[in-house]
Amino acid sequence: MTTKDQVSEGQNRFVLDLLHRVGQFAEAQFAHCVGNSGITSRQYIVLAAIAQSEGLNQIAIVNATGVDRSTVTEMVGRLVKMGWLRRRRSRKDSRGYAVTLTRKGRNALKDGEAAARETDEKVLAVFPAARRDQLLEALGKIVEVAAYGHRSSVWRASELRLRLRRRKL
Repeated sequence: MTTKDQVSEGQNRFVLDLLHRVGQFAEAQFAHCVGNSGITSRQYIVLAAIAQSEGLNQIAIVNATGVDRSTVTEMVGRLVKMGWLRRRRSRKDSRGYAVTLTRKGRNALKDGEAAARETDEKVLAVFPAARRDQLLEALGKIVEVAAYGHRSSVWRASELRLRLRRRKL
């Protein structure tokens, strides 16, 4: 068990551990704030992404949320069964599906928005008001690098391998 003194003295101070613990705290706060409405934080994130851009396909949802592809596939199927989403063949790509919110989905999103706002307030309350924007900016930068920096480096590596193969042929 970790004590307050251990954390403040530098034990368990790896970014990985700290972000994990903050995530757990935020998840617990969201669950408490949302009460019995039945929406989870991940469902809220997916519904919010779809609400911002109706008609997204599942790959676009993955890109917008950072939730992995298999989880999004399973979640969209579950949310369709719950009546929160509607899935139809895409007009742009007949192989894919466009996902939209239903009235029930919009109501669930409203419950999630209220819980997300309250969660933000509780999590950010430990920071002086003047430093909250700095924290949000720093976290946003980490997310940006994780989402785009990693993909671009993976793309560059695969592009380099492809070019090297072509030279050998």
